[in-house]
Amino acid sequence: MFTTTVYFGATIPDAGEVNAPMFASFLKETIQQHLTSFTLTEGYGCWGGEYEKVRILTVISEEMLDEVLTIAEEYKKQFRQESVLVNVVENHAFALV
Repeated sequence: MFTTTVYFGATIPDAGEVNAPMFASFLKETIQQHLTSFTLTEGYGCWGGEYEKVRILTVISEEMLDEVLTIAEEYKKQFRQESVLVNVVENHAFALV
């Protein structure tokens, strides 16, 4: 079992930021087309010395990396991102209570 975390920065170079309606559309048209179970949180991060809003997608699954990488690539392309961080960690213990 793996925990995969994807960090979606909101700043669009020279074009403002990915606002709530834009991300809602991305969520419906891209994320939900590939994933049926996930957690989405919002926060702030720093990239290149600049603070920005960030949306964090967390997926715990056996085999979802290809789908998550597809989502990350689509976000990078659609919102002109320099990069999208995808972090994969193997879970050594896991329980659903």
